[in-house]
Amino acid sequence: MSEAQVSSGSAAKLIVTVYAKDRPKSSQADSICTVADPTDALLLAVSPSLQKLETKPLTACIRQEIYSLRTPPPTPDLGQARLHDAITRFERDRKAEVVLDAIPSSSSESPPPGHRPVRLALFDMDSTLINEEVIDELARTIGKTEAVSAITARAMNGELDFETSLRERVTMLRGVRSDVWDELKGIVTIAEGARELVHALKKMGVVTGVVS
Repeated sequence: MSEAQVSSGSAAKLIVTVYAKDRPKSSQADSICTVADPTDALLLAVSPSLQKLETKPLTACIRQEIYSLRTPPPTPDLGQARLHDAITRFERDRKAEVVLDAIPSSSSESPPPGHRPVRLALFDMDSTLINEEVIDELARTIGKTEAVSAITARAMNGELDFETSLRERVTMLRGVRSDVWDELKGIVTIAEGARELVHALKKMGVVTGVVS
């Protein structure tokens, strides 16, 4: 999260990215994924003077909202705003995740105290950089897709801890062919915008990595 240092009478832009947690499988219709509008929550958590400027659908499940943030000092602390009851309630009720960032009104303004530029970005792989869950695809090759997917769903719902769910799923994969990876190369697809995001981060000097 970052803060914007805004002088009296100037306007910064508040960039709000909303990720829907209930993401459809790649074969399902885009309409299944609904991204809620966070404006009401933001008016309470950040500033009542926010004015929406633009809405940018980035993917079927990710939307970016751009607001005008006109406020005298002190600038709203977006780190604290992110923890506001209105935001946490929005995320819980709408099954979404909200990321807040702000762009100062001019490039000459200095960054806020304590601000550190991003130097490292780590991503998950399955259903993030790629559209598929590889462990489910491995299970498909031996006819155990439903059983493995059910354990994955229980883990994502908090019913199983990660280690237990991983051990149960891996146990079910006994019998998978050693050459299955050649088959998966033709199935796995890069998520929309992933290449562009990584390219932009590298251009900014950010080191990128995958933790999966």
